[in-house]
Amino acid sequence: MSGLKKTAATLAALVGRYRGLITGVAIYRIGGWIFDNPLWMWAEFRWQQRGVAVMMAIAFIINTLLLVTFRNRKTDFILWNALDSVSEKQSEYHETYREWGKKKTPFKFYLLLVTYIPVKLAIFLLWCLKKSPKLGDVAAFLILPIIEDPFITTMYLRHGHENGLRKKDYAVYFLSSVISIGYWAIRNAAVVELIIRPAVKLF
Repeated sequence: MSGLKKTAATLAALVGRYRGLITGVAIYRIGGWIFDNPLWMWAEFRWQQRGVAVMMAIAFIINTLLLVTFRNRKTDFILWNALDSVSEKQSEYHETYREWGKKKTPFKFYLLLVTYIPVKLAIFLLWCLKKSPKLGDVAAFLILPIIEDPFITTMYLRHGHENGLRKKDYAVYFLSSVISIGYWAIRNAAVVELIIRPAVKLF
């Protein structure tokens, strides 16, 4: 078998072995992005405070259902390669920031808000994780609710514990929910009220 065929066979075997993992990651990421961005912004644009309140409630319910469902399981399909992919793209986001500095247009402000800031937080989290476990846990508690969600934050800080939810897990989950939902409400309000609504009024 030639080198090319061996490589193809190896890749096919890996895809076959981790098909469920890859599918889980794709569904979770795509679904999360749709909910956090176009769906939430549309609800806020259409119904303002009532839309935000409904989206906040739905976000809490979804994360709670995920936590209850996966409380006794491993969550590799969610945590798989998330921070690594962010760190690999940091040069792209540095360029976004430089472009914002040169020309502060509404679109570049949007890019800065939704890409550069979360990536900088993720890079800082990676640094903390390498520095010390305790510092990494504190940073994860504060940052993961922003760049991921309360479910992932809680599962990460369980550190492999699979026997039900402890009091500590409940505390982490509820506090990280406040951080996460608060961040998304403020972030999407900035996009809708400073960019989308003014733009729509121009037409």
